Amino acid sequence: MNQISLLAKKMHTDRIEVIKENEEALAEEDDGAVTDSDDELGDDIGNEATDQIEDDVPDSDEEWKEQQKVYAKLAPKLNTGKALTKEEIDEFKLEQDSDDDDSDYDFAGGDDSIYDSRLDDYDELKVLKESLEAVSQSNPALFQRAFSGITDPQQKQQFEEILNGVEGMIAKEKALRTQITDKAKAD
Repeated sequence: MNQISLLAKKMHTDRIEVIKENEEALAEEDDGAVTDSDDELGDDIGNEATDQIEDDVPDSDEEWKEQQKVYAKLAPKLNTGKALTKEEIDEFKLEQDSDDDDSDYDFAGGDDSIYDSRLDDYDELKVLKESLEAVSQSNPALFQRAFSGITDPQQKQQFEEILNGVEGMIAKEKALRTQITDKAKAD
């Protein structure tokens, strides 16, 4: 239970930080700060991505045939499962893929994440709170024994405060999400 309380504290801290950042961003936009819609790019917004896609698409049959030759040369090595050497990558003008520059991946997993899951509909802290309440009601002795694993009184108090404040935090996150969505629609 000690580790669960520490994990809950970490999740709570991270979520509070995101709430503060979102509140600050909304306040800056309301104060007339420069936003993406106010910048000088105008109609050029999104053209960079379109240009990138167009650059990745072969322009002709000759390029397609050239790519097929490259893959034919690489196929035997790739079928062995061995990694390509730097020289092979340079020779065939291949780009190394890196998740570091993957702008579509959201490590925080917010609403804009392209990696959606049914689990996104569940709040982990709320599920934890409800699970602990269920154990407390069905088997108080087990709950007391598990909860006694938190030996630091301050940590125990913080854990209880986090669990008791889950509903308020969820409501605040929902309100901010609504404000952000409304603001985006208005722009």
